[in-house]
Amino acid sequence: MGNSSDKEKPPANGASPDEAGAGPAHDVKQRKIVILGYAKVGKTALTQQLTEDRFTPEYYPTVDQTHYKTLRIRGEDYLLTILDTAGQDDTSLFQPRYTIATDGYVIVYSIDDAYSFDIARVLYERIHEYVVDGVVVLLGNKTDLEKERQVSYQQAQALAEEWKCPFLECSAKRKENIQRVFTTIMEEILKREDTPATAGDRPPIKPFWMGMFQSS
Repeated sequence: MGNSSDKEKPPANGASPDEAGAGPAHDVKQRKIVILGYAKVGKTALTQQLTEDRFTPEYYPTVDQTHYKTLRIRGEDYLLTILDTAGQDDTSLFQPRYTIATDGYVIVYSIDDAYSFDIARVLYERIHEYVVDGVVVLLGNKTDLEKERQVSYQQAQALAEEWKCPFLECSAKRKENIQRVFTTIMEEILKREDTPATAGDRPPIKPFWMGMFQSS
């Protein structure tokens, strides 16, 4: 996990810092969050709902894109740099560059896609091949597709308990729980900074191929 500086940045909501204004009204601390997940799980929709307040139903493959959003946490403004990554699969699971100056990861799966849940497991393992003690939130998207659900709430909650991380479900389409996702990971980042954990506090990492093709 990267060490973020708390240097000044102008508050931004979706736009780049340079577009946000000529100068900061007050100090804004920075944190970087990386969004990971299998293709079509809704990473871009999640990010756009937070930063641009919009939902695009059409799917377009994403190249890595950076977005910005200012959130108020614990009475202070934080400028979030949010990296929306290209969809990961079993051949391009994790890029080492995703660890650069990163404070936390949101691992997204779709509740109607059991394979995307398997990929979430692998992404967690890959993160910890590069990061000693990364801050992670597990997120199940597309609760609007409840009738097509393949991953139960209890199944994902059990995995989050194994990882010792928060778990949430959301709907980017309906804009349900979107801001809560980012306030949750920010709270986890700040708690980690308040009381740094040791590597021994993290559950052991299994070989990356375990769980890849488990049935749900």
